[in-house]
This record gives sequence, structure tokens and C-alpha cells, in this order.
Amino acid sequence: MQELTHAALDFGGANTYSGVSTSRTLMLKELAALLAVVPADSTQAEYKRAIIAENVLLKPSASTRSKTYSYLRDRFALDPDVPIFRLLRMLWDRDAAAGRRIPA
Repeated sequence: MQELTHAALDFGGANTYSGVSTSRTLMLKELAALLAVVPADSTQAEYKRAIIAENVLLKPSASTRSKTYSYLRDRFALDPDVPIFRLLRMLWDRDAAAGRRIPA
């Protein structure tokens, strides 16, 4: 695996291997549902609470909710302190219809 530059790491990239990054789905349906209910100014802890404690993604068990949070965090950071997620969230909110165009 090629190492990312310091600039890429500062923007939110990672040099660690994650099996999540090689899976067959980006979990865009879950991301769209999450971003539809969690306010844009939320912290990473608030995204976590929404998924695990509030079960906004309607997962059947605590274990599944926890795994879902981990997968989404690994893919998208879910942290406004990470520049790439902050940009994703800003652009997502500018195109309110984006989440509705994701295939089921």
C-alpha cells in the first residue's frame, strides 16, 4: 500500500489498513439517513449517540448499531474536525436532494 503524504493525512486520510475500505458497499443509504436527522453542527459524539443510543438507522441490535457506527466512522469520519468530512457535510447539505437519489 502506498503511504499518503502528510498533507493528505492532515485532510483526513489514513495510512492504516481497514477491511472496511475493501468491502463491497459504501453504506450510502445509511449515511443519507444519518445526515437527514443529525444536525450539520453535530460533534462526532453526537453522530455516535444518534446511531447507537437513539438507533436512528433502525438497526435490530446494539451490536449491529455499534458495528454500523464503526463502519461509517471508518468510511466517512463522522467528525467535523476532519476536513474531508466537514466538506462532505457542507456539500451534502447544499444539495438537499442528494440523499434521495441514492439507490435503495
